[in-house]
Amino acid sequence: KGSRNIPLRKEILIVRDYLSLQKLRYGDSFDDEYELDERALDIMIPKLILQPLVENSLYHGVRLKGEKGVIRISAHMKNDGVHILVYDTGVGMTQKQIDGVLSGDTADESAPASFGLKGTIERIRYYCNYRETILIRSDPGEFTEIEIIIPNHPIDASSAGTPENQR
Repeated sequence: KGSRNIPLRKEILIVRDYLSLQKLRYGDSFDDEYELDERALDIMIPKLILQPLVENSLYHGVRLKGEKGVIRISAHMKNDGVHILVYDTGVGMTQKQIDGVLSGDTADESAPASFGLKGTIERIRYYCNYRETILIRSDPGEFTEIEIIIPNHPIDASSAGTPENQR
C-alpha cells in the first residue's frame, strides 16, 4: 500500500504465506523453519526482499536436488544491526557461481538463473547504502545460505562511493 519499507514481522508473514501456497502445490517436498529474535521483528526493511530469496531457495536449490529439503529463515540482532538469513538444503553453489551472483554478472553461465535475485540484491545494497550487506555461503550439494545485514545506523551516503564501501 505505497510504503517501501515494512517491519520484518510483516515480511516474515508474506514468506510464510508464500511457502504455504508452495506446499499446497508441491506437497511434502520441503519443510520451512523459523528462528526469529523478537527484538528484530519490528526493524524496518525494504518490502519484498525475502520472498525472492526464498523462491530462489525453493526453485534453484531444494527442488533441483530431488529430495525433501529444508528452508530456514532466521533473524537476530547483533551490535551492527539485524542479520536475516535464508538457508536451504538444496544443490548449493560453487564459489564461481556466488561471485557471479554478487557481482551481478548475468553473462556468467555458471551463475544460477534467478529472475528476482539480482534486483533484490541491488535493492538491499541501495537501501543500506553499502555493498557488503549481502553474504552468500554455500557447499555444493549440501546447502546455500544468504545473509542480509541491515545496519543499525545508515552508512553516510558521502562515504558510500569510496572503494572500501564498494567491495
